[in-house]
Amino acid sequence: MYIERKQEETPATSILHKVADIPNGVTIKTTGLANGTVIAEATPLYPDANGLYAVLGTAKVVEVAAANAVNYSVAKGHTLLVGQKLYKDASTNVDISAINTTDPTKDVVTVSATLGAKAIGGLLSQGNVAQSVAITGESHTVQAGRNVFASGWVIAVVNKNMSPEPANKPALVQYV
Repeated sequence: MYIERKQEETPATSILHKVADIPNGVTIKTTGLANGTVIAEATPLYPDANGLYAVLGTAKVVEVAAANAVNYSVAKGHTLLVGQKLYKDASTNVDISAINTTDPTKDVVTVSATLGAKAIGGLLSQGNVAQSVAITGESHTVQAGRNVFASGWVIAVVNKNMSPEPANKPALVQYV
């Protein structure tokens, strides 16, 4: 048994209304996510192998990117991984070829082909999954070697200013 005592600040909530969840919650695999990465409240999840769920990779753009850009500056704390595909449009996904994490204020995601122009606050979203099916009901911090247990909400209303709407959002989650 592992008991951990900690005190955390109460963050502003992203979810305005929680309507229906997956009974008994979900187990989120953390393979590839760095120790200390925060899986934020309202993070989209999709079913993965062995009954586990995976985080739909997303990142918020922090610098304007031109129409022909292949490097995108994103906020620290994103859940993108090298090798994932990013959503470009309904029929096109683009590979993440590198992520530069040396700058203390942002990360730079390099893709194999342009995603087009992106404004500050825009969202890069993983695109190689058919559809995410739930969102996390609370924030969790990843600890090395441990999966995360969370509530998984399938019907909810989310504040899009707090949690941007990804391309592959769960069908019954509304962003207002």
